[in-house]
Amino acid sequence: CQLYPGGLFNAYDALSKLERLDAVVHLGDYIYEYGAAADDYGMTSGAALNRAPQPPHEIVTLADYRTRHAQYKTDPDLQAAHARAPFICVWDDHEVANDTWMTGAENHQSATEGDFATRKAAALRAYYEWMPIREPKASTLKEAINRSFDFGDLASLTMVETRLLARGEQMTFAAIPKTAEGAPDVAAFEALRQAPDRDLLGEAQRRWVGETLSRSKAAGRPWQIIGNQVVMARVKGPDISRMMPAEQVQQMVATLPADVRPQVEAAIQLFKLGLPFNLDSWDGYPAGRERLYETFAAAGVSPVVLAGDSHAFWVNELHDNAGARRAVEFGTSSISSPSPGDHVGGLPLGAALSVANPEVKFCDQTAKGYVLLNVTRERMTGELWAVSTIMAKPYELKRLKTFVVTPDGDLTEA
Repeated sequence: CQLYPGGLFNAYDALSKLERLDAVVHLGDYIYEYGAAADDYGMTSGAALNRAPQPPHEIVTLADYRTRHAQYKTDPDLQAAHARAPFICVWDDHEVANDTWMTGAENHQSATEGDFATRKAAALRAYYEWMPIREPKASTLKEAINRSFDFGDLASLTMVETRLLARGEQMTFAAIPKTAEGAPDVAAFEALRQAPDRDLLGEAQRRWVGETLSRSKAAGRPWQIIGNQVVMARVKGPDISRMMPAEQVQQMVATLPADVRPQVEAAIQLFKLGLPFNLDSWDGYPAGRERLYETFAAAGVSPVVLAGDSHAFWVNELHDNAGARRAVEFGTSSISSPSPGDHVGGLPLGAALSVANPEVKFCDQTAKGYVLLNVTRERMTGELWAVSTIMAKPYELKRLKTFVVTPDGDLTEA
């Protein structure tokens, strides 16, 4: 995720200088749709760095989206990364508007911004014009960006689409039902979240994923990699009241910016109930996730899942409802977009998420950078690299963690 006003693209400069780089897998939010008003997303840093988005308003029309893509392509660090290695890309939500689903988006208001389908068509046209990707076949939907790549006899990369083909509208914590006494009705909320029709991929795409994975295994490739936009692991929000005294929690909240404080206070109360950390991720669509795990099992593979979107580093082990391990997940942090951890000051959010969730083996909610995968037939090494700053040059590059995966799915920290 690369918010232009959010900071400098130092991580791309670092990528461009790597001794060996075969491909860059970009999992979305290549551009953002927001404007350049003082209170628009990222403009506190954007004003300080003189990185205001163009056009200076929220983008809606084809001309708007073209102009925003063109601005991004002027960044020298991004240019260097594109020149260094081919990009394998898929969009997430902000290439259209925040928190998109099949027929709408959180950041689309039909009354003032027109028909969502018209806006989406403009966004996708500009995307195909400006990104290094083939146009879709005439017989397929423009939303069908899912495709696969084979790296010799070593690995297959299956890029899925989780926004525009089949995603149902996101649930929100604001819509939690209430009991007769006025308390949050967690059981009713969970019944809605677990509904069988909640899905991200859709049956046709899931069937294609299964066929692609099966072909890869039949060809003798030891690695099947899934390029996927949002975090797949089960991640409950951390109950920080179990981590620090109430007085310390209150002091931490009191130091937060006024515009962030109400959201954090609400999240603290919600997460005491055992609710998911992010309903826009696969945790908002658990029935669809379970069907995907059944697809992995039927293909006889334990893939490595790649995830973006969260602006945080993750290393996760993924399990189905019966507890069987189905995959390993590497989640990459952002290039410049802020994470929840950036907003909560003294709270070690990444560590809290790791403690609260058995599937989470490592999480860093503040570092910015990339995951470097080194793949051989015997092992896949995932190195989590972070830049020291996105607000200035020069910067330093630091390896936060290294994990090793074997083809049978074993995950260890190196």
